[in-house]
Amino acid sequence: MRYFSFTMGAGEWKRWGSALPLPSFKKTLTSHNGQKIQVAYELKYRPTKSNEWYFIADLQRSYQSVINGVRFDDHLVIEGNGWESTGELYTLTELKVFPTDGRAYPPIIRWASNKKTFRSKAFTYAKRLKYEGLLSFASMMGALIVINSKMKATEQHKARTLERLTNDILAQSDEWVVKLSKTGLTALRSDLGQKRGKQLSAEKQDRIHQISNAINSGAFVKPSGEINKSKLAEFLGVDRRTIYNLLPFVLGVIMMLILWIRPTHDINALFTPYLIEGGSNTTI
Repeated sequence: MRYFSFTMGAGEWKRWGSALPLPSFKKTLTSHNGQKIQVAYELKYRPTKSNEWYFIADLQRSYQSVINGVRFDDHLVIEGNGWESTGELYTLTELKVFPTDGRAYPPIIRWASNKKTFRSKAFTYAKRLKYEGLLSFASMMGALIVINSKMKATEQHKARTLERLTNDILAQSDEWVVKLSKTGLTALRSDLGQKRGKQLSAEKQDRIHQISNAINSGAFVKPSGEINKSKLAEFLGVDRRTIYNLLPFVLGVIMMLILWIRPTHDINALFTPYLIEGGSNTTI
């Protein structure tokens, strides 16, 4: 990386441009979304150490937390017309304008013992970075340099190979899992709760329908007129407590249907097949 470079909307540049160091290069871009400003700070030295790459990753996150819609270009090449140049060169610390969040990177647990295992270990750690919301070109380069340094000198990769691997990782990372924020987690739980509530309601209605059909078949009514709850629970494959909880509602529905369908019949005659425990003279 030769430049610390990013693009922002013209409005954001107007808002924050004066707070930033004088860019080494600046260019105005026109798109269907309006004008954008691309700036580049040429570095006095290219990052080669892991702590330098991690510092760049922290810088980028700090800029993202303040400047709306900022987009970084980790592979900028200055060419073509339209660039304004000042010739300024910068160290990384001179570009620290905004506070960093101070988040710690997850520890590297799985180390590579040789070149054959290096790629798989790199992808494993990259997925952890993505989950924590810390995956970027710079943070991955920092991690790969650390993993690379733990191998024997004869097994270590060159920096260019690490850069290619990082690009490959980023190209495949779009579908990887990301940890939800507190707000996102609350919204997800609420959504799942509503879906589960609807599911339980549908299951309850289905169970009520099954109990009603079973009772109407007459196969689960004792000679005394009581409902054989144990036999009914065994037949439906449910806990006996489920029958106890739903049976009053089911019998109530049956009673209302009978009253609605046959209003001229003798009420007592209609209830006799569905007597509750406690005697043959007790109705629902």
